[in-house]
Amino acid sequence: MDNLVHNSPVASSLANCHLFIKVEWQTIHLLAEEAKLSIFERGQMVYPCGSFKPGYFLVNSGQVKLSILSANGAERVIDVFCPGETFGESTLFSDRCSKLNAEMLMSGELIEISRDSLNRAIVQCPRLATNLLSHLSSKLCGLVDQVENCCLRSARQRIVDYLTKLAKEQSRHAEQTIRLPASKGLIASLLDLSPETFSRELKRLSGMRLIEVDGKMIKILDLQAIQRIAI
Repeated sequence: MDNLVHNSPVASSLANCHLFIKVEWQTIHLLAEEAKLSIFERGQMVYPCGSFKPGYFLVNSGQVKLSILSANGAERVIDVFCPGETFGESTLFSDRCSKLNAEMLMSGELIEISRDSLNRAIVQCPRLATNLLSHLSSKLCGLVDQVENCCLRSARQRIVDYLTKLAKEQSRHAEQTIRLPASKGLIASLLDLSPETFSRELKRLSGMRLIEVDGKMIKILDLQAIQRIAI
């Protein structure tokens, strides 16, 4: 990688992002020059529901929550993003206002790339267009999985499916200790469950000697057995 990328913290962060794999350093450097690096405090709104924000965000540090509010003010968590992950795709190429709230769960830095900058980079680098299409396809598949979980799977199946996915991301050992990326209440909302149901099912899985729970740390004792529940 060229020294221009190494000498720019923003360019270095972009180069390590999945979207920019095998993208020419010149394109990454130009995006970095136009990108906006912002610091947000915990609880600060990145953008509210109803705002027009056609940008692409990379979490450089901290943690971001996407959520939607019902008419009576109840919150439903849609997703949680950690360092190295991106969000903002739903309004990136449309003129619609966002239907989601983006809020900082943990203080940190966000890198924002404008739609105009990304469009210019796509024209210059077809590889970036291919990466973006692959990424959007993956996001769509994830949305379909969410709908399937909420509509067709039991509370226990949703939980064990979520835990096994975390296990694949965080560890490859037979006995795997994973860390929940957010509070149990937030994870429950993400799975369309009440906090009480989430806690009750974790206790039942513990009673079955499939997991051990210690705060946010969960040790999977029998991965194969717990995977069978998710089917």
